[in-house]
Amino acid sequence: MTLKQLHLQFCGLTQNAGVHLSDLLANSKSILEVLNVSGNKLGGLGLKDLCKGLMVNTKCTTLGLADNVIDQVNQFNAIYSLDMFIFDNFMVLYL
Repeated sequence: MTLKQLHLQFCGLTQNAGVHLSDLLANSKSILEVLNVSGNKLGGLGLKDLCKGLMVNTKCTTLGLADNVIDQVNQFNAIYSLDMFIFDNFMVLYL
């Protein structure tokens, strides 16, 4: 059995989870297509870390980020990283 979807909505994830989610996405054996982390507190820094894994991931096509307390201070860098990923991978994003 292989994990293709991971739904972690409203699990209390903080910005520290971004690094771990990034590691999961960057793993060469990952075939994860859907990652939903809506309703957590990743913030801009967590999102920026998560995007590092997305940049090398070739399978993930859907990312759910709604209600993640993405603050204005770190929003620009996080959204820029996400834009680069969307441009490279044509992914579906829902915020």
